[in-house]
Amino acid sequence: MAQIPKGLGYVKSIPFFLKIGAFIVLLIALGTLGFFLDKGEIDVKEAHFNSFDYWGKKAALDFGMFVIVVSWLLVMIMVAFFITGLHEKITIINWPLTVAINMIIWGVLLFISGCIIADAARHYDDKEREGLTYCDWLKKNIPFFGTTDARCGHLVGSSITCFITAIIFGVDAFFNIQLFRGKETAPPAVPT
Repeated sequence: MAQIPKGLGYVKSIPFFLKIGAFIVLLIALGTLGFFLDKGEIDVKEAHFNSFDYWGKKAALDFGMFVIVVSWLLVMIMVAFFITGLHEKITIINWPLTVAINMIIWGVLLFISGCIIADAARHYDDKEREGLTYCDWLKKNIPFFGTTDARCGHLVGSSITCFITAIIFGVDAFFNIQLFRGKETAPPAVPT
C-alpha cells in the first residue's frame, strides 16, 4: 500500500491538482447559488409576500448550499492536512482508502445536489402563477416588488458545477484507490 506524500511531494501529485480544481469549481458553485439565494429572495412586508414562500423549493436550494459548503471545506481541510504532513502522525487511519471513500460519498451528494438544483431551476421556469414563471418574474422590473439581479441561469450554473465537481471527486477517488492498492500515482516525495 502506497502512502499519500506530504509537503512538496503532495503538491506535485495529481490528487492535489484535482483538489485545487474542485476547490475552484466549488467556489463558483458557492458564488452562483449564494447569489441566487441572496438576491432572488424578495420580501415585501406590506404585501405579506416572500418570493421563496410563493414559488417554493427553498429547502432544496438550502440542501444544495449545505453540500457545496461542506464539500468545499472538506477539500480545504484535506489539502492543508496533506501539505503539512499531519496525516503521517496518525498512523491508525488508512489515508488513501479514507480519502477515496470520502470522495465517493461527497461526489454522490454533489451529484444529488446538482440534480435537486436543476429540478428547482426547471420548476421555476415551468410553474406559472398569474401568467408568469419565477424566472420571468425575476427578469421583469415590477415596481412594487423591486428589481433583482438574480436569474435562473445562476441555478443552472450551480447545477453544472456540482456535476463537474462530482466527476472530479470520482477521478480523485480513483487515484486514491490506486494508492490503496499499492500503485504509485504521485511522484515520490523530494528528499530533504
